[in-house]
Amino acid sequence: FDYVGGDVVVAPDPYSTNTVLFTRAGVTEVSGAFDQNMNPAVAFVDGTGAWLWFFDTVPSAYAFLELPAGTRTPFLTMDDKRATANTYNDILLFYVLNTNLTYRQQRNRFDVERILYSFNGPQVDIMRVGMNKGLRVQVEVEGPDI
Repeated sequence: FDYVGGDVVVAPDPYSTNTVLFTRAGVTEVSGAFDQNMNPAVAFVDGTGAWLWFFDTVPSAYAFLELPAGTRTPFLTMDDKRATANTYNDILLFYVLNTNLTYRQQRNRFDVERILYSFNGPQVDIMRVGMNKGLRVQVEVEGPDI
């Protein structure tokens, strides 16, 4: 997932042919993931705030979801990519809001916000998210308020 000339794009590795997912001005951060049906989802930040673009199963169409004002460093990951987990895995959206590490799940159409952890202050950013060797989703954060 990348941002090129006003377009949020995806390209298969190692190929260089980009597929435009959507066009949006002023994107400064992009994070993406695919669900089990290979539908892409993109969390991004632009001049208006943080957003999620995903395949919404109710209207069977892609939709933009505006995240709460002040949302920082949104990241997407699939929680369990193993073939044996294909009946219960989800795309997870993580972000920092105020002093909280927060997440949402695809199975709830990203509507339910859950707080995982509260930090000492607002100066914390997510650096990476993914499954670790212990088969658990791990969120790496940094900042003076950890």
